[in-house]
This record gives sequence, structure tokens and C-alpha cells, in this order.
Amino acid sequence: DFESEVLRCLGIGGLRVDLWAVWRVINLRKYRARFSYLPPPSKSDETDNQSEEKKEGNIDGVLPLPTEDIPTNWKTIEDDFILVWCHQATHAGSNAHSSPMSKLQDGVFQVMLIRYVYMHIL
Repeated sequence: DFESEVLRCLGIGGLRVDLWAVWRVINLRKYRARFSYLPPPSKSDETDNQSEEKKEGNIDGVLPLPTEDIPTNWKTIEDDFILVWCHQATHAGSNAHSSPMSKLQDGVFQVMLIRYVYMHIL
């Protein structure tokens, strides 16, 4: 949305965001990225393996340091993306209710990854 600030002087209000979105789709950018995450435990894992540390909310050792390798139980996606969006709010704008059941500070981030699709013109 920072780039759409160039349209603010037109005085068109919230329409500037929609116009800029159309412009960005026409002039699509792609980003090479690697996204690693710890998959959520299954319901049976939560009940069977719940340790005292997890009950007390101790998450030490869950998030690796930037200098460490990604743990083997994590999943990694590496690809060209046009959007990587992580959020903890119910919506990002008046017309973007991407996660209506989210609660602030519940520790859960909703992640949206949109991969770039290569289109070949014949």
C-alpha cells in the first residue's frame, strides 16, 4: 500500500488502493523466497505428547536461531511468489476479511502464499 501513496493527491479516497492493485496485477512482480514453518500438531499428538513445558507455555527451542539450520520436522517451500502475507488480524482492509475468526495475540499467524505461474505464449 505504500506505493499507492502516489495517488493520494488525486483525492479519490479508498479507491486509490483498488486502482493500485489493478496496476500491480498488470505489472506483476515476482519474488524468489524460501518459507519454512513448523506444521501444527495433529489432535492426537496434542493429547498424547503434551509435556509440562507446553502446558506452562514454554516455547524455548521451538523457533531456531537465524544462524541454525532448519529442524528436520519443519516444512520448507522454496519458489517464486507474487505474495507472501503473514497476519494476525481478522482483516487487512475494509474489503479484505481474510481470517474473520482470528484473535489478536492468540499466537497464530495466518499465512497466505501465492506462487508465480509462468505463462508461455505460443
